[in-house]
Amino acid sequence: MIRAVGESISRNFKEKKFRFSLERVNKKYITLVGVSGILGVLLNSFLTLYLIEKGLSFSQIGLLFSVYLGTTAVLDYPTGGLADKYGRRNIYIVGKLFTSLSYFILFFGISFESLIFSYVLKGIGSSQLSGSLITWLGDTEDKEAYKNTLLRTKLISSVIKLIVPIIFIYLKLKNIGYLILLTAIVDIIISIFVIIFFKENYGSSDKLRKIYMNVIKLTLKEGKLRYIIWINIAIYTFFTIFIFTWQPIAKNILGDIKYIPVLFGIYSIFLSFGSYFIKLFHENTEKISFFIFFNMALSFVFFRISNTVQSIVPLILALIFFGLASGLGYILNSTYINNYAPSKYKASIFSLVSSIATIATFFIQIILGYIIEKSGFNSSFLIGIVISSLLLGNILQRKFKRD
Repeated sequence: MIRAVGESISRNFKEKKFRFSLERVNKKYITLVGVSGILGVLLNSFLTLYLIEKGLSFSQIGLLFSVYLGTTAVLDYPTGGLADKYGRRNIYIVGKLFTSLSYFILFFGISFESLIFSYVLKGIGSSQLSGSLITWLGDTEDKEAYKNTLLRTKLISSVIKLIVPIIFIYLKLKNIGYLILLTAIVDIIISIFVIIFFKENYGSSDKLRKIYMNVIKLTLKEGKLRYIIWINIAIYTFFTIFIFTWQPIAKNILGDIKYIPVLFGIYSIFLSFGSYFIKLFHENTEKISFFIFFNMALSFVFFRISNTVQSIVPLILALIFFGLASGLGYILNSTYINNYAPSKYKASIFSLVSSIATIATFFIQIILGYIIEKSGFNSSFLIGIVISSLLLGNILQRKFKRD
C-alpha cells in the first residue's frame, strides 16, 4: 500500500498545480480564524505551564481537562440541534461569550474550585462552538469553495502562528496570565465582528426532539458517518497525550519559555501543509487515514527520543510529524461530514460525532495524568505508538484482504 500511495502522490504532483489564491473563498471566515489564531498559538503554547504555575499537579490538570471534556460531551450534541434550529451564527456567538467568561475566571481565580468552574464554562462554550460556524460556512458556500476556504484558512493561520511567536520573543512577557486575559477580551470582540458581518443561516425547523432522534438514527445507520467517529476517537486520544507532554518537555530542554511559541509555530505550519496537501488523496479516506496514523506513530517515537536524550532536534521532528497528521485529520473530518451529512442536520451531526469522541476519551485525561505522574512522559508516548501502530495494521489488513 505504501508504494501505491507514493505513486499516487507523485502522479498527483505532476497533474496538479498548487496555487495560492483567495478566489472562491470566504474572506470573512478566514479573517475571523486568523485573528483567533494570533492569540490561540500563544495560549496553546503556555496553558499547561500556566496551570503548573498556579500550583496544580498533573492529576489536577487532568481533572480540569476531564471536567472540560465532560461538560462538552454532555452539551455538545444538544447544542448542535440548537444551531440547526435557531441559527449557526447565533449559537457560535453565545459559545464565544461563554468561553470569554471562562478565561476571565481562569485569570482572576485563585482556588482550584474556581478553576474547575472556569473549565465548566469553557466546556459550555466549546459545545456551542463545535460544528456551528463551520456548518454555517458549509451551508453558505458550495463544496469547492468550502474546501478551499478551509485549506486557505489553515495556511494563513499557520503563517500567523509562526510570525507571532517570533514577535513574542522580543516582547519578553513575564506574566503568562495576561495572555489569558487578552484572549478573553478578543473573544468578545470576535462576537461583535460575527454579529456585524455574518449573515445567519439555519438547518432543520423540526422540533428539537425530532432532530435529535433523526440524527442519531442516521449517524448510527450510515457506515460512512460511523467511520469518522472512530477516526475522531483516535485523534482525540493522540491530542490528549500531546497537550500533556510537549510543553513541559520543551521547557526542560530549552530552559526558557519564550521560545516555546516558536516550536508551536513550527507545528502549526506543518499542520497547514497536512491540510493543504490533502488534495493529493482525492478524498480517499483510507489513504488519508493511513498517513494520519503513520505520522502519529513517527511523532510519538521522536517525542520519546527527545524526552530521553533531552534534545531539541527530535522534539522538532515530533512536532512536524504530529502537525502533518493533525492537518490531515482536521480537513478529513470537516469535509467528510460536510459531504455526507444532510444539509438540515449538519450542525447536529458535527456535534454528535464530536460528543461521542469526547465521551470515549473522557477518562483518558485522568488516566494519562496519573500514568505520567507515576511513570513519566515516555509511558504515554509508548501508548501513542501502540495505538497508532494497531490502527495502521488494521488499515493494511483490510487493504490486503481486498487485494
